[in-house]
Order: sequence, then C-alpha cells, then structure tokens
Amino acid sequence: MSEEGSGLYIRDDGFVFDSALVNEVNFELRKITLECEKFVNEGSFPTSVGNFIQEKFEAYIERGASALEMKKELYDWHIKFLLVDNSCCSLQDLSAKEWGRYITGPEHVNLKNGYKSLVDLLISMLPTEVFKYNSSVSKVCWSKDKDYARLHCVNGEVYDCDHVIVTLSLGFLKHSPNFFQPQLPCRLSVTISSMGFYGIAKIFLIYDDKWWNTNGFQIVWRRNTKLHKSRNWIRYITGFDVVYNQPNVLLGWVSGEGVPAMEELSEADVGKHCTELLEMILNKSVPNPSKVIRTKWMSSPWIRGGYCHITPQCDKTKTGPLTLSEPVFVGDVPRILLAGEACNAKHFSTTHGAFESGQIQAQRILDYLK
Repeated sequence: MSEEGSGLYIRDDGFVFDSALVNEVNFELRKITLECEKFVNEGSFPTSVGNFIQEKFEAYIERGASALEMKKELYDWHIKFLLVDNSCCSLQDLSAKEWGRYITGPEHVNLKNGYKSLVDLLISMLPTEVFKYNSSVSKVCWSKDKDYARLHCVNGEVYDCDHVIVTLSLGFLKHSPNFFQPQLPCRLSVTISSMGFYGIAKIFLIYDDKWWNTNGFQIVWRRNTKLHKSRNWIRYITGFDVVYNQPNVLLGWVSGEGVPAMEELSEADVGKHCTELLEMILNKSVPNPSKVIRTKWMSSPWIRGGYCHITPQCDKTKTGPLTLSEPVFVGDVPRILLAGEACNAKHFSTTHGAFESGQIQAQRILDYLK
C-alpha cells in the first residue's frame, strides 16, 4: 500500500518536524474538517470551507502556547494538500454546505497491474465493433423538432442517435459553450457555470536506484521564503510519496497555481527543479531521475483539469451534480444525458462515481425503452 502524506515532514531550510507535532496539527485539522460536515443538514452555514477552517484553526492557535509558527507552517501544508484532494485553486471555492454530502469509502486501493488494467477489463466486456477510435466529436446538434441528435466528428463522420450519453469532463463543458447546438437548457447551463473545476498534477520521478530510506518527503515552507519567479511553482508541491510496487519511483503532487505553471515546463526542467528542491530540503546531493513523467491534464482540451468541486455559487443557484445529471428531454424521450464524476452527488471526483453515473443514465434509457 502507498499512502499520501507519509514520511518525513521537512521544511525548506532542512528542519525536520517532530512527528508528535505533525500528528497534533493533523488531528486538529481532521477534527475541523469533520465538523464542517454538519452543515449539510443545517440552514445556516459558513461562506466557504476555507473560511471555516481558517477561523477554527486560528482559534486553536490562540489556545496554544508553543511552536505556534511551526503549527502555522504545517497548516499551510495541509491547505495545499486539501487543494490537491479537492482539485481547486482555493478553499474559498468550496461550499461548506455541501462539504458533508460526499461519502467516503475504502481509500488507498492499489491495483495489482496498474490503473490501466481497470480500463482494459471494461473494454474486454464489450464487443470491439462498438468502439469508434480517432473520431472525436466536435458538436452535438439537437432540436425539439427532430427525433434524433446528430453527432458531428472532426474527421467528417456524422452519427444520428436516439439517445446520447456525454461523458466529457465538466472542465471541457465549461470551456466549450458551443459544443451543444443549441445550448443546453438553462438549468444545465447554470449548473455547468456554477460548479467548480480546476487542476491537480502528478510528477513521477523514476530513478535507476532507490536512494531514500523513508516513506516519503512532505515539504513545508516558511512563510517568508523567497524563490525565483521561474521556481515559484515548486512551492505548490506538497511532497514526494513512495509508489506501490515501484520501489525506484517518487510521486510528487502539485496543487493550486503551481499546476498550470508546471505544465508549461519541459519534463527535463520539471525534473531539474524537483531535484533542486530535494537537494535544498535534504542539504545533500541527490541523483537526477533517469526519467520524468508528469501529467498535463489542465492543458488537455478534453479534460481541462482534474475533477469537479462544489462551490458556494452552487449554494446560491441551488445546483450541483444532481441537476447536472438531469436528462434533456424531447417530449418524453431522454435525448441527451450527461455522465461522469461531476454528475454523482455522493461520489463526485472519483472513478467509481463516474462509473455509477454512467450506469444510472444508461438505466434511464433502458427504462424508457421498456
């Protein structure tokens, strides 16, 4: 098993935090985030998750008598960790009202043969002729006056469909207002606009030989540390975790504003900057990775980020995953249905949530056809 946020907590000047202090701050913030879950059943709630956490943590600091600056530095680390966990740029972008809606399950599940094996399994369950490759859809045309929806592909192919389940990311939908012609009904358009979608990034540093003897390096920054503009993105790296079944690999997580900045760099520069960071915190020379693999999900026109989050704007418009999953009906026909993680009210941001939403939408079509 590989677990995020494990190993040594090291400050940018090389100081290693005592595990007791790390655990104390972690316990306090865990308690605060759990407390935030209560607002899902209350009429009055804070303006955002970020405001609630900050207010509660400041009260915790005021009650304390020692290591206050170090506790604040660990707090900053946890905020970046939460940015990754929620794929947002700021915790002010998260609804405190909806924070408790999400239902957790077994965490840190590692697939024996890697994540691709799950996709391969699903593909193997379907006949090969149902797949159309290199046929990306450029627009979906639909009308109240037509008994079909027409899919136009970039390669010139056209498909007329009785029903269309669209599983593109919320990020794509936000960046593609003309993908549906005409645009989707107002309720869906408002939902797409109200929900949040931002980026996270992963960096795999692959070495010829393992050179570390810990379960990871979590990087904590002093608030007054200055970095050159070209290196400022590394401040958004939460740390480097070990990888299950890959003993020679470190996995770096990038949060917030660091994500688009990292994606603009070459893999060589990403590896160089990460090596400089590791050498800075460890105060010793470390080998260069033999290979660097990093994600560019935010730059991808088909994704535009990581996964969705529920915003305070959703509280105002009373929208969210449930409204996003409402079918577009032509008469009594469910013509267009959206599916994906952003359409699952309890398991948004997850693979199983995306899978469940697809099953739900497919079942709606089957129920109509009965």
